[in-house]
This record gives sequence, C-alpha cells and structure tokens, in this order.
Amino acid sequence: MKKLSAYTIASNCTDLTDVCDGIIEIREALAECRRIMKRRPNYYIQREIKLKKKLLKIMSLTQFFTDYQIEKLETIDKHQEMFRLKYSELALHKNSKYNGTENNKDGLVATGSLVSFSSFCISGN
Repeated sequence: MKKLSAYTIASNCTDLTDVCDGIIEIREALAECRRIMKRRPNYYIQREIKLKKKLLKIMSLTQFFTDYQIEKLETIDKHQEMFRLKYSELALHKNSKYNGTENNKDGLVATGSLVSFSSFCISGN
C-alpha cells in the first residue's frame, strides 16, 4: 500500500477541491485494502470522517459552486449510500438560490430553505 498524501488530513486542506481530493484518495486506499484482503487501518476512517465534516463546513460558507467543484462533489457522491444527502445536489440547490431561480438540475421546483442542510450539519453525518 502506498502512503497517503497530506490532503487526507483535514487541517491541511484549504478549499473544497483539496477536501474532495482527500476523500477520493482515502476511498481509493480503502478499495486497495479490500482488494488485497488487508485489514483497513482505523485512521483511514477517522480521516474520512474529519474530511466530511470539513467539507460540510466549507459548503455552508460557500455561496456559489463552479462546474469543476460540482464535478468533484459528484465523484464523491458516486460511492455514497443510497439515502444520504448528496453533496452535489446541495451545491446545485445553493447555486439556484444564489442565482434567484428556484429550479434545480432535474427541473423540479425547490421549495423551502436549507433546513435539511442545517440539520445534516448538526447531526455530524
């Protein structure tokens, strides 16, 4: 197994792209552990949890997301559990609120505020 980079430590990440790259790298390392049937180190999971918390913090402070950032979030969402909040959907929702439109990427009307996002942040998942 190769050594993890510095981007897998949450305190070293400065923006959304760094955090996404760190999460992706940890997931690749976990997949490698499964492939060679080696026990996964506990610090992989701890680092991923801390990176996800930092991701939510950065997303709550960001008002507008670029297409590149949304693509990174979609990469993270690919391996997300089925009923979890999708980071890319949240980013698209915030972009539609920022632009003054109420349509999300599926063309459905998004009503209400970001109550689901704030409750998601509080729960720490």
